[in-house]
Amino acid sequence: MIYLITRHQGALEWFKKNHIAYDKHLAHLNTDVLQSGDQVIGNLPVNLIAQINKIGVSYFHLSFNVPYEWRGQELTSSQLDELCVEIKPYCVKDVTSPI
Repeated sequence: MIYLITRHQGALEWFKKNHIAYDKHLAHLNTDVLQSGDQVIGNLPVNLIAQINKIGVSYFHLSFNVPYEWRGQELTSSQLDELCVEIKPYCVKDVTSPI
């Protein structure tokens, strides 16, 4: 199962416009629904990526740099095109050690 995790309409439109397939869209990730072998696409915090990687879920990050003047606002599909969005795989491992 491929999950797209986003609450942003511009991102949903960008996926549709670019014909990028996914099975289910969720505005918020509930890790209880995930199974080993699933894939997640989104902009998740590293601790959550580590958690899902640990159970065998692959993570793909919507990677782009937002200009300062665009921060804090909803981005459109066209703006995401301007930012040259890439979908990149990441694997995160929690390497916590006592301090």
